[in-house]
Amino acid sequence: ILGLGFQMGAPKLQLTLAKSIGGVSAILTLNECHRIVNAYRSTYFKIRNGWAKCQSILEDMAAGRTGSYKCISWEKETLWLPNGMCLKYPGLKAAINEETGWTEFTYLAKEVRSKIYGGLLCENIIQALARIVVMYQMLEINKKYRAVMTTHDEVVALAKAKDAEKCFQF
Repeated sequence: ILGLGFQMGAPKLQLTLAKSIGGVSAILTLNECHRIVNAYRSTYFKIRNGWAKCQSILEDMAAGRTGSYKCISWEKETLWLPNGMCLKYPGLKAAINEETGWTEFTYLAKEVRSKIYGGLLCENIIQALARIVVMYQMLEINKKYRAVMTTHDEVVALAKAKDAEKCFQF
């Protein structure tokens, strides 16, 4: 469901499900994967609307237009986060895919052109915002208990054994 939330299509869903994860895999037809993708997108239409918003942000950034939406703002090749950090997409440009007729965006990542699209920009924004939240949580935790590491969306703190439950609840 996470991949579908970031605009995964039916062919990628089929490949992802076929990979063995913990010894479990699922072999589905491409038609069944299309049905699942369409069901997800019609059920979670607000997420789909978010991809469209992110696609329009890409259009603006590629064209050098500035804008803002809720807690983020953007300018040419740069998306600004509420804490002043930014996501950079150097060399961001649009091109028409000859096969599909769709506009596709690419940017330079370590001197190699990488694709970016609404769902992927959405994922980047969500991960960056989550990092900001976890960072501030870690700073608060560290005032009371020693924060020793983070893993994705969790903070690991070191507490004396007698304070373990209090630390966990905090």
